[in-house]
Amino acid sequence: YYQGKSNKSLPVDVHIDYTLNGQKISNQELKGKSGRVKITLRAENKTFTTKIIKGKEQKIYAPYVAVAMLTFDEAVAHNLNAPDSKIVKDGKNQILTTVLTPGIRDTFRSVFDDDQLETFRDQAVVEMDVQNYQPIEAYVVISNELFQGDASLNRLDDLTEGLKKLEDSSAQLVEASRKLADAQEKLTKGTTTMGEGVQKLHAGAQELDEKTGLLEEKLS
Repeated sequence: YYQGKSNKSLPVDVHIDYTLNGQKISNQELKGKSGRVKITLRAENKTFTTKIIKGKEQKIYAPYVAVAMLTFDEAVAHNLNAPDSKIVKDGKNQILTTVLTPGIRDTFRSVFDDDQLETFRDQAVVEMDVQNYQPIEAYVVISNELFQGDASLNRLDDLTEGLKKLEDSSAQLVEASRKLADAQEKLTKGTTTMGEGVQKLHAGAQELDEKTGLLEEKLS
């Protein structure tokens, strides 16, 4: 694999916000505290073009997937509630994984109904009760490779199903992500083992490309 440095900004920013008993607080300030914690992960897609659609300006975002992982010690965090994420147990830890697709919902909001786009989200929320909270680290993989290359399937359902399968493959992601501290390459290999979900995403890429073009050709 290749590792290098760039002066350019990342195409996607990931923000993590914390509240304790309804009051905003930082991850470090939470150390040693107890109460009800809410964590919001937000992915902001900064790569887009602006087109005129039906006489109005609309942002057309480049397709990216952000896979995030957070680990919580069972002795510290209890009663986790994360409707938009997957939670798996790994020994004494509870590991949360979530898949975000920043910008995709906004790009296709005028093409598809809201119920067809409910799988595509820019943020995920987890709430929990904590006792003597200890700061955590979040690992995030951002990629557009899943949307590149030739695709053989042409339905939005294929992409939606692929995202769901990617979420359901959390256990495999966790297995690879435990080795993140050793090397970034191991995480990359781990994410590629989520075969069926990744294949569906790859196969659904043509749908995104075609619909992006239709926003200009059919709706302008």
